[in-house]
Amino acid sequence: MEEPLASSDRLRSSERGAEGVAWQPAEESRGWRWFPFCRGGRTTVSPTQDSLASRYGLLDVAEIRSKDLMTVVVNGIIMTLLYLLLGALWLMISDSWSFTDTVYFMSTSMLTIGYGDVVVNERGTDRLLDSVLIALGLFSITIWAACASQWLSSARSRRVEGHGPVAEFDAELSIRKYRWKLIHRLVVLLVVIVIGVVAFMLGEGTSFPTSFYWVIVTSSTIGYGDVVPTSPAMKWFTSFYSIAATGAMLEALRFAGTFPFTVWTLRAEAKVFGQFSRRNTAAGGAAAASLADSAVTELLGIPPEERPGGVLGRSDVALSMLLLLNRVSYDDVQQVSRIYDNLKADRDDAALARPPLQVQAGVGSQRS
Repeated sequence: MEEPLASSDRLRSSERGAEGVAWQPAEESRGWRWFPFCRGGRTTVSPTQDSLASRYGLLDVAEIRSKDLMTVVVNGIIMTLLYLLLGALWLMISDSWSFTDTVYFMSTSMLTIGYGDVVVNERGTDRLLDSVLIALGLFSITIWAACASQWLSSARSRRVEGHGPVAEFDAELSIRKYRWKLIHRLVVLLVVIVIGVVAFMLGEGTSFPTSFYWVIVTSSTIGYGDVVPTSPAMKWFTSFYSIAATGAMLEALRFAGTFPFTVWTLRAEAKVFGQFSRRNTAAGGAAAASLADSAVTELLGIPPEERPGGVLGRSDVALSMLLLLNRVSYDDVQQVSRIYDNLKADRDDAALARPPLQVQAGVGSQRS
């Protein structure tokens, strides 16, 4: 029967490092305080708020991805600055464009709006250079969209509420929270639309239907070009407003599009949890315990006689639930099992290599 890894076999203590000094976060993680929006809002390097794996000097996927994302952000900044610099030099020097028209053209091109009211000359070299700049701008906006998506996925978490040590999973509560998030984003989109409509009506003197039409065409990046800003002030406004309007529209559409799938997933998870929560009667509790025991045996392939003490452990149930919830795959479990076997083999080899314990003088028994 296999023995579980004892706490003494851990790589480090959670409070002190391998050399006996107080744990300190890695220096490279401090640079992230300048980019909290790309690390799920983590702006501190306090040991109490850092990842558990880093306390043991290990790596986890979230930490690796957050560090790799730093490179993505830097590349995005460089590409955006290069896009704006090359565009400004080309259009202002070669074609004698004004600074306002240059910023207006570059921003609407990067966001794929492209009204068509301001275009480059028909010369082949101009169109070739514009094609290169468009590709560079698309790469830049894609990087920033990926960064925002990473932040949103990191910040989005489901909290199980309750008064006991272990709270029951409440799918309807999670659905209500997600619904409120959707409503919040729709309200933000509505406010952005109202601001754009009012600004275009005042700046261009158009009617409400025309202004509303311009806002929707701009925020959806369709950009027909039949209604465009003409005054320098409105061009400056459009250069910045189009970024906010496009972001608000995409975020609202993302939540609205994923809402049905999120509801289905949460209710499916509630059914999975419900299999192990029948506690109304003694028979129901026994059935839930038997189901959990069978799930561990069938899903993990660990018969009762191979478990420590022959009993069901907390880690067994946790891993089985992750499999049932489709959070991990069987390949993941097999890989973890191989790592466990390697760690156990290394521990056993180290124990065999230790010198035999000596009997102290005056003591009639061996120290243990």
